[in-house]
Amino acid sequence: MKALNLIFKLGVIAALAFAVTACNTDPCKDTVCNNGGTCLEGNCTCPSGYEGDSCQTKWSTKFVAANRNAVDVVTGPGAGTYNYAVDITSSSATAVSIGNFGGFGTTVIVPFTVTATKAISVSNYVDATGRKFTGTGAIGADGNLVANYTVTYTDNTVDTGVATVDLP
Repeated sequence: MKALNLIFKLGVIAALAFAVTACNTDPCKDTVCNNGGTCLEGNCTCPSGYEGDSCQTKWSTKFVAANRNAVDVVTGPGAGTYNYAVDITSSSATAVSIGNFGGFGTTVIVPFTVTATKAISVSNYVDATGRKFTGTGAIGADGNLVANYTVTYTDNTVDTGVATVDLP
């Protein structure tokens, strides 16, 4: 009788242990979050500049394009519509550089940073000739980059432009 009572008690303890263990499963146990991402309730929360189910993709890579057509519509002293080619490179997960931005020549490489809203921005970047660039951009519904910007020249004249870059 004592043996039967002991077996019963051990069975109850085993059932309780199983129930407690089953209730305390960690939803993040099998979730891997890359690039500094953190797991919450089984899903990754990615740091700025990364996206994907496991934070595996640099957000800036969607901008990367070589020899892409750009069209600027400019107001100000340099008013007009300009067509030119740009090269966009990912300088980090949170930054892209646009070569020949504004069609000013291949030496103009404007560094844009990725913002919290997954747009890009540049603030008061001064190139080698003294031109100051400020602006923002985002990928539009058509999949192309649209950037609104101003260029302040060394004589303090200002051009305002909207650049559209055909992305792949």
